[in-house]
Amino acid sequence: MTRCQLHTLPREIAENILLRVPIDSHLRSLALLSNNFRDVLCTDLGFAWRHVSLHLGSAPTSFRIAGLAALWRFLPVSYKTALFALLVARRDSLPETGPVSTCLVLRILYAITENRQLFGSGWKDLAFAFSWFCAGNHVAPARLVLRNATVSPLQLKFSLLKAAENGSVDIMKYALVECWVNDADLGEALAEAARHGRVEAARVLVNCKRIATNAKSYALVEALRCNQAEVVRLLMADPDANPFYNDGRPYKKAEAFMRDEVSRVMREMLRRRALASLFRSETTKNRILG
Repeated sequence: MTRCQLHTLPREIAENILLRVPIDSHLRSLALLSNNFRDVLCTDLGFAWRHVSLHLGSAPTSFRIAGLAALWRFLPVSYKTALFALLVARRDSLPETGPVSTCLVLRILYAITENRQLFGSGWKDLAFAFSWFCAGNHVAPARLVLRNATVSPLQLKFSLLKAAENGSVDIMKYALVECWVNDADLGEALAEAARHGRVEAARVLVNCKRIATNAKSYALVEALRCNQAEVVRLLMADPDANPFYNDGRPYKKAEAFMRDEVSRVMREMLRRRALASLFRSETTKNRILG
């Protein structure tokens, strides 16, 4: 069949052909073959929903996570919307898609909420995706979900930990400004950021002054155990973080995992603390005698 013949295909026949095409067939390339294919694949949300539901409705979770992560960037926006709506509606695992712009996420979000009858999803279902928005550092979508749906305290905590794990600095700042997390959860988020070497996220949390001394000390030991030298340097600069809390037992356990670079940073920061303490003692002494 020539390209001219493809252009003149009735819409119904074009849809029947495309419904038989696997989702992972580079649909955007197919859209270039004819105007009919383009209109169906790139602008028809209803068709995208039918196509995705037909081919992935019964697919196992493992396929969704592993296969769709690589597939995502080749999908038209209508298919990304339908795929996202399918996973949200079924409370399934959202795929790790790599960098996704906040503009695209907002576009998907509005498309789902404006077509609730088609997708069978609304703000209540999108609360399930709140942690995905936080992990991707998408502040505007997270704000919309919080305004329009009820997110459970457990989901809020999990979302904060995912944001810390991924170094989502803007989400961390938003969480502190809006106060949708408690102090204990902030301490756990600091430890999560320390484990994964997320220096800027850890800096935001340390500077917020809401984290207990024990939480800072625990995060420091976790950074030592996971050999995150820059996080160690950051936390050792905070006098509240004590690497030898609980009689040094956590530190001794972490010491077995420490590499030379982290040990060197630790010795350097301990010397700086000792000198700072000595300087403060001398200054206090001079003031008293003075």
